[in-house]
Amino acid sequence: MPTKHKEYKGNTLDDAIAAACSDLKCNQEDLHLEVLSAGSAGIFGFCKKKAVITASRKEHSHCRPENKPQAEGRPTEKPRHHSKANSDRSRSKSAPKHSTSSSPVESTKSLPPSTEVLDQIKELLATLLRLMDFTAEISITASGDKVTAHISTEGDADRIIGRDGSTLDAIQYLLRKIVSQKFSEKINLDLDAGNYREDRQKELESLALELADKVRETGKSQIISALNPAERRIVHIALQDDTTIRSSSIGDGLFKKIRIALPGQGRKRSSHHGRGRSSAMDPSAS
Repeated sequence: MPTKHKEYKGNTLDDAIAAACSDLKCNQEDLHLEVLSAGSAGIFGFCKKKAVITASRKEHSHCRPENKPQAEGRPTEKPRHHSKANSDRSRSKSAPKHSTSSSPVESTKSLPPSTEVLDQIKELLATLLRLMDFTAEISITASGDKVTAHISTEGDADRIIGRDGSTLDAIQYLLRKIVSQKFSEKINLDLDAGNYREDRQKELESLALELADKVRETGKSQIISALNPAERRIVHIALQDDTTIRSSSIGDGLFKKIRIALPGQGRKRSSHHGRGRSSAMDPSAS
């Protein structure tokens, strides 16, 4: 009689697999696994999706049967004293193993989106630009689950980018949200126009170093106006190896300011935001 496939969910694929192993009392290699959704961290913390898989025992697997009846004529054996230890060992084996051998789940996570998916993302972006009355050429590249969409245009470049990249960021946000709803697999999507992202990174790095020098010269803290998480991360990373300077994100909401100061400066007011090199790894700055 074929084994029934059951559905399991988790915050990550490993969590979903662990749930299947625990429920079916099997090791991962004794299960047939099918990934229905790899899950998604969402966009800026919104629209999160759980990982979803189906699982069933393989034939001739070494899974521990549930409520298996005693064979006729055999006396019922009393539990041995070491049965709890055996049970603990079995449960520890049920956790997903991180081995170097390939598995269907690992290959799913590492494979880039298909050509069909990339073409659909390109068409979605083209539709957004057309509705905004922009004329542009679009190219799509993929490496693993990271997809980069690049807009090439002449006359509309400044309008597509907007002031401090605000329009480009808005288009990227909309495209990410549509893609996360349309496709089940995890896709990390970045959008660029011309060389804006590269130029902006260099600009922020230069500004961070310039203000750091000013702080050392004057002893007064400096503030960079509100930046989005990706831009804040650029600033923090640019200063993370400088032990004479501390950078911290201040304010509430998605867009925050950055304070660049001497160590200990402004500690009472901003200590809850985190200081120094640790702020570069702060999720709020990524």
